[in-house]
Amino acid sequence: MQYLTIEELWEAFSRAYPEHRDWDYTLKASCDSKVRQFKSHLNSIGFLAGFTCPGATIICLISCYTQRGFSHMKPAEMVKAKNTFTLFHYLMEEDAEGLVDQFSKLITHSTAQYHRRVKKLQKANRTPEESKELKKMLRAGPLFRWEWAGDVVNDLHAQTILDAAHKHPETNLWIYTRSFHTLPVFDHKPDNLVVWLSSDEENEQEVDRQLSRYKWAKKAHMTPKETYKKKVHVNKSDRPEVVCPENTGQIPIDGACPSCFICPSVTVKDVDLVFLSEDKGIGRSTIDDELMELFEEKRGPLEHAYD
Repeated sequence: MQYLTIEELWEAFSRAYPEHRDWDYTLKASCDSKVRQFKSHLNSIGFLAGFTCPGATIICLISCYTQRGFSHMKPAEMVKAKNTFTLFHYLMEEDAEGLVDQFSKLITHSTAQYHRRVKKLQKANRTPEESKELKKMLRAGPLFRWEWAGDVVNDLHAQTILDAAHKHPETNLWIYTRSFHTLPVFDHKPDNLVVWLSSDEENEQEVDRQLSRYKWAKKAHMTPKETYKKKVHVNKSDRPEVVCPENTGQIPIDGACPSCFICPSVTVKDVDLVFLSEDKGIGRSTIDDELMELFEEKRGPLEHAYD
């Protein structure tokens, strides 16, 4: 498998976002509705899909959920673009300490928000709804999700994620990645970081090979909703298959991950998770034709895409 280099990704990004020359080097966290533990909780970080995804498959590029809905609107796009610029700055300067400091500030703020919310809920005259919320928050502990959009660019990026996780052992962090070339770095991950390997029909065999080597990794498979309904996808491992309950409508999207708790949990093992994708319409895609051509040169043309 061939991966795009940081130089190739940076060239594509700087061409697509020439206004980056006016930006500063500050990362900004997001309040993603699916992963937040309460409204206004800044417990995730996102970058531009494609431009930070050296191991992306063609299927995931054309099916990317960050290219539609609220996550695709201009304000969200600019947060991701500025984060991408900042990420490239630290990586290309090889300033690991500076990038870890940036990550750490976001996790510190997110965790402080969590503790303030818990303290507020621990009042004596809680409503039943507040008691339920408090119980759920105490079960999960503070949560932080890496890359609600984008992926791990290179080994240095992977190492800074590990270093930031080490600095915040009380916070549970999780990530989905197709950057399998960085897995040797993740082999030294702390226990509070959960790593999911993202697969689809293009790279599933590669994911299964990686899982046989890295026993701590977990598998998250993307398949079209209609295909799954027809039971075309067959679990190829001995692990039980669990479909994301938010995708099936079993739980609402707001706070879905803290409610389900499969993905950030360090205790859930030997499970294959399935995410259902569907075509909800993609407006102006930030993954432009030139970037797609770059991936096709590396990965080869897609023989069969999701219909």
